[in-house]
Amino acid sequence: HKIRLGILSDNFSTQAEIFATLPVYKHLNRDEFEIILYFINASGHRFEKCCLGYTDVAVKLPQNLNVQVETIRKWELDILFIANNITAQTNTITELALHRLAPIQVVGMNSPVTTGMRHIDYYISSKLTELENDTQNHYRENLVKLDVPAQCFDFATEEQLIKTISFQRETTGIPQNAVVYISGANFFKILPEVEETWIKIIAGVPDAVLVLYPFNPNWAPIYPVTAFKQRLVATLAKYGLDADRLILLDAVPNRADVKERLKVADIYLDSYPYAGMTSLIDPLEIGLPTVVMSGNYARSNMGVSLLRELQMPDLIADSEESYIDLAIALGTNPDLRKQKSTYIKQKMQANPAFIDSRAYSEKIGSLFKEIFYKHQVNALRDKLNLREINLIIFPDWSQPEELLLEELAVVIKATAIHPDKSKITLLVDNSNISDEDANLALSSVAMNLLMEEDLDVSDGPEISLMGQLSGIQRSALLPELHCRIVLDNENKNAIAQAKAEKIPIGEINNFKNLEL
Repeated sequence: HKIRLGILSDNFSTQAEIFATLPVYKHLNRDEFEIILYFINASGHRFEKCCLGYTDVAVKLPQNLNVQVETIRKWELDILFIANNITAQTNTITELALHRLAPIQVVGMNSPVTTGMRHIDYYISSKLTELENDTQNHYRENLVKLDVPAQCFDFATEEQLIKTISFQRETTGIPQNAVVYISGANFFKILPEVEETWIKIIAGVPDAVLVLYPFNPNWAPIYPVTAFKQRLVATLAKYGLDADRLILLDAVPNRADVKERLKVADIYLDSYPYAGMTSLIDPLEIGLPTVVMSGNYARSNMGVSLLRELQMPDLIADSEESYIDLAIALGTNPDLRKQKSTYIKQKMQANPAFIDSRAYSEKIGSLFKEIFYKHQVNALRDKLNLREINLIIFPDWSQPEELLLEELAVVIKATAIHPDKSKITLLVDNSNISDEDANLALSSVAMNLLMEEDLDVSDGPEISLMGQLSGIQRSALLPELHCRIVLDNENKNAIAQAKAEKIPIGEINNFKNLEL
């Protein structure tokens, strides 16, 4: 009677994808969901233990792909959420995602674009990133849009880590009077166009310095650091700037160290058109004015969604020119910087949606229930041949055969002569009798009616046995039922079990005149 939810990831280590995955399931209602985590590589790290602690079962998958597929399928999941980016490169999780592992398979913005995969059914995005009306056209999956940022971040055990470095202006060669622009955008996001925009900003602000820490080990194990620095220095020279206006930093062990670096800065610069999401949380938490640029696609509006949530549209640019103008205005106006910083700190202290794990779990839970019940209805529609008008009866199969068949005949005849019969499906509960015995009884009634009453049933109604439905299936079916036809002899237990008291009632004596 619970929705069985699987969460699939290569590992549950301290990386942005997993910080954004923990809120998906951390606070789900455990009376409604059973949660199973699947992973391939284990680290034993405290954060991994934390992630596994919010589940019912954690399953370490074997290394063989075929065995991985069979292992997940044996759990008979209802929904599978795939946590890793399966659009950047081909890896084991990408290969797994090409298989049908659960009836409903879902990805979020950890995969920043459509997967294009036929077995991925839903893509979770946001109204704050999908700014155009026709954005479904950008996705192979069914697009669902939250009214909050598409992702939420929960750093759990890593939230209160102690810094391991000391980072100050005087020890780093940054003049005390310098305006420091900083960015943690990854190396791969810093396109030549972005690089040139940032250098233009530095050129427009006297004594400005650009500090970058782009070498996140979660993206790649090694980077072409020397070539990258040479490229940046050449662009600086193009605008008549010395190489000391650039400071390039290595990766640091934890978020506390990142924040220690950010404290020397004045303004944070986001990348474009591939915007940041996780990388913006740190500067926002310490109150740095953050400059972002909107675009035409969701991956360009991830940072935009955070500032929209904070109600700070004035820090959102819509072109390179406005991006440069905004960044220079912040760099040359200390009062403006202070004003924006104070406002950001106030908003962040209010626990906005993108760091409110509990509220996010509630929204995702509602979404999962919605798509699950939709799937159940579609499956039941096929199984039970549901139509525009779906009626239900609960015969008491324990009554004498003559009375039972007579009562079934009255109902079937009434539906067969109804003017809307081509739109009607009559569902017959048989929860306390086998399908075979129920079919024999219905076949007998139908044959007698065809022979004795000369009924034309070529275009309806449809008659379907309910069979043995689970509690969840019964709940999904209820909204599709238009009327319960009351019988003289009914299975009261079945009515109660199906919660059919909520279904509108129709009397068979008035059936001809019943507006369906």
